[in-house]
Amino acid sequence: MSRIEALASIDGDSTITAGARYFTSISMGGSANGGLTGGLSGGASSPSLVSEVGSLALSAGWRRKQGSADEFAGSFELQVDAGPFVPYTEFSARTTDSTAYALAMLGTSLAISNLSLTMEAQTAIGQSSAGTQLFFLGTWKASDLTSISFAVFWLADAHILAASSIAQFQGILGGRLDLSATASWIFIGSPASFLWKIGAYWTLSLSTY
Repeated sequence: MSRIEALASIDGDSTITAGARYFTSISMGGSANGGLTGGLSGGASSPSLVSEVGSLALSAGWRRKQGSADEFAGSFELQVDAGPFVPYTEFSARTTDSTAYALAMLGTSLAISNLSLTMEAQTAIGQSSAGTQLFFLGTWKASDLTSISFAVFWLADAHILAASSIAQFQGILGGRLDLSATASWIFIGSPASFLWKIGAYWTLSLSTY
């Protein structure tokens, strides 16, 4: 029901990064209050009385880089499973030297039959260089071997609107074929610019079983 993850690394430029994350499932037992308390504390409950209704995560990180001030970060994540409808949120705060700001994200996913939708919105608090970001992703699983996805991004600080689509076909020539198309409108320039890209990828995985 609960776990703790930790990591530490030293990069080639002597940058030290360390962090830890605590994750737990939120469950309900004989009563709503008792089950919630048990889930948050990682306590054991009877499997016959427990059904997972969400998850909670807390994380903290630290980074030291030569010639730069130490950076610290902490975040809170919450996800609630309500059948096919799964809302989730994350709030993170970051500080370095005299600069401090926060990022708030709210999203939801919805799965109905072979169709899944994901929507996210993120905004920065205390940092003028990072504006609101909106994201939408829809995926249709046409068959066990074929899926088609459509994504839309809006980056307010960069004045960029981008839309992309990708189709994946399993079993094409023994591998997987991905067909993609992306279009971006950049409004910050004068006049606004338009970029597009079309790609095709074929991958083959080797297996030993």
